[in-house]
Amino acid sequence: MFLSNHAAVGALLTVHTDNPASAFVLGYFSHYLLDMIPHGDEKVGTWMKEKHTNLRSAGVLMADLSITAIFFLSLSWKIDFPHPYVVAAGVFGAMLPDFLYGFYDLIRKYLSPEKKKHYREKGGWLIKLAKRTLWDNFLLERHFYIHRKIHFALGYNISFPRGMIFQAVLLGFLYWSTLNYLSV
Repeated sequence: MFLSNHAAVGALLTVHTDNPASAFVLGYFSHYLLDMIPHGDEKVGTWMKEKHTNLRSAGVLMADLSITAIFFLSLSWKIDFPHPYVVAAGVFGAMLPDFLYGFYDLIRKYLSPEKKKHYREKGGWLIKLAKRTLWDNFLLERHFYIHRKIHFALGYNISFPRGMIFQAVLLGFLYWSTLNYLSV
């Protein structure tokens, strides 16, 4: 699902808390619940990798972030966010899984075992753990795997045009919901 929908849900969930940590956690887990719904953009990643990968990826990301910015700018003219930092935490938590997924997808080709040989150094257990976590990408790799499993959990997809219509309608509904619940 596009970032704009995740961000909108993350913002909407902040109605239930005034704690930024809670908003972040709510936003983070809402991401996975939304991604379980078939939403038609599953082939966008394949399209981006066909040719001009970086250019296409940057274009999709910029379009998505632009829609997200327009969504929140238009809301900010109509309502006064009660706790903007809490809303920001919820939005960031909701978008973080896709940023982690994209970051890992971008760097994983550089993390082959042959390229790690020069990185072996002596150090205490804490240094070794940090190197293993960061360099071997244990956490990002697990997140990548879990994110893909959740994305296809229901076992079926919808077409790209239907998915875009679904996501546009969902974003409109989230806009309306945010106007109603955050303006109170």
